[in-house]
Amino acid sequence: MPKRSAQPYSPFSVLKTAKHPDVRSSKHLDIQLEQEPIAGQAVDLAKSRDPLYTKFTTYVPKQVHRAVKLKALEKNRELSDLVEQLLSDWLKAQ
Repeated sequence: MPKRSAQPYSPFSVLKTAKHPDVRSSKHLDIQLEQEPIAGQAVDLAKSRDPLYTKFTTYVPKQVHRAVKLKALEKNRELSDLVEQLLSDWLKAQ
C-alpha cells in the first residue's frame, strides 16, 4: 500500500484549530443577547422558524432596494414588516 503524503498546505488550516472566545461572554458585545425562556413563558420564534411565515424572494432594482432599506432603517422598521403591510393593503384593495 502506498503511504499517505502529508496534507497540502491550506491557509484555512489555522481556522480548524483556532480557539475563538465565547461570544456570549465578550465584554465588547454591544447588543442584547437572547436570554433563556423562563418556565411557562411564551417563546417568540424568529420568522424564519415560525410555521406561520414563509420565505418570499423577489427581484427589485438595486437603487430601489437601497433606498427602501435606508428609509426603513430611519423609521426603525423591518423590510419584511413593510412588505407584509404593502401586500396586505394591496389584497384589501382588490
